[in-house]
Amino acid sequence: MRRKDREITDFEEICALVERCQVVRLAMTDGETPYVVPLSFGWSVEGGRLTLYFHSAGEGRKLDLLRQNPQVCFEMDCAFEVLQDDVPCRWGAAFASVIGTGTVEFLTDPAEKQKGLDALMSHYGWAGNAAYDAGTLARTCVYKVTADTLTGKRRR
Repeated sequence: MRRKDREITDFEEICALVERCQVVRLAMTDGETPYVVPLSFGWSVEGGRLTLYFHSAGEGRKLDLLRQNPQVCFEMDCAFEVLQDDVPCRWGAAFASVIGTGTVEFLTDPAEKQKGLDALMSHYGWAGNAAYDAGTLARTCVYKVTADTLTGKRRR
C-alpha cells in the first residue's frame, strides 16, 4: 500500500468497518473481461479470518462465472465525504474501505446455508430467530468467500 499512513492493519478495526458497510462489490472474471456486482452480504469471523456470505437465485451470469472461476476480489466502503478546497486539484475525499481476495464456496448443507442466511439477516438488523421454509432454503443459492487477503484503508 502506497499510503501507509492510511492503512488499517488491526483486524478488529477492519471488522468494525465491515459491520458499518451496507454493500460489497464482488469482482470476478468473464474470460479476460472483469465483471463486478454490488451485493448485500453477511459476515462472520471463522478461524481468525473474515468470511462473507451471499445469496441469490440458483442461476444467472454471476453464478455461471463463479462456477467457471471461483477466485474473486471484493471491495466495500463507507463514510465517504467530499473534501473541498479553494483549489480544484486539492479536492479529495474522506473514506474507509476494505479490499480482499478469496475463493467462492457454494454451500449445499441446509445447516450451512441457514448459517449464511442468518449472517445476512443479522448484518441488516434482524434480531430474532429466523425460520426458513425448507423449499425456499433448498432453492436459494448461498455461497461464501473466506478472505485470503484483506486490507483496510481510511482517510479522515
